[in-house]
Amino acid sequence: MRSSHNRSRRWPYFLISGLWVLLALIFTLQLGFSGAMPWTDAARTSFAEWLPWMLFSPLIFWLAGRFPIEGHRWWRGLLINVAATFAAIFVAERVFLLTVRPPDSSVVAERRPAGQAEPRGGPRAGPMQHLLHFHLPICLFVVMAAHAYAYFGRYQEKERKAAELAT
Repeated sequence: MRSSHNRSRRWPYFLISGLWVLLALIFTLQLGFSGAMPWTDAARTSFAEWLPWMLFSPLIFWLAGRFPIEGHRWWRGLLINVAATFAAIFVAERVFLLTVRPPDSSVVAERRPAGQAEPRGGPRAGPMQHLLHFHLPICLFVVMAAHAYAYFGRYQEKERKAAELAT
């Protein structure tokens, strides 16, 4: 019975991994077809942004199940989850910065057609802006989804036990 339970609990991780790869492919296509950058740069940028979350998602889901933010030890779960969230955000940003070197702003200005607006944040948009506008919302979404999934699993387990007691 335990192995079938483990298999049934694994499917979300495979589904989530597939979604991260799909997002990376969609953003690669968007950057490539729009002409914003060459296809190789588009792929490298997209995969550097999205794939760290494929690796962090199972850990975030495990932490949400192991250290829930409820009950008499809610503060412990909150501290552990917040620390893991910040660590994941900063590691994901570091992976992005190491993988995708921001182009020199003078080169960007030369490649941009006349009259085209500067990219959001201007030519000197720093890594902190990318971290706050990209990785933070993604991580918060994953953390919320993980806690919702863990809470639903605990709810189902309580319902199953209540049904067993009733019979």
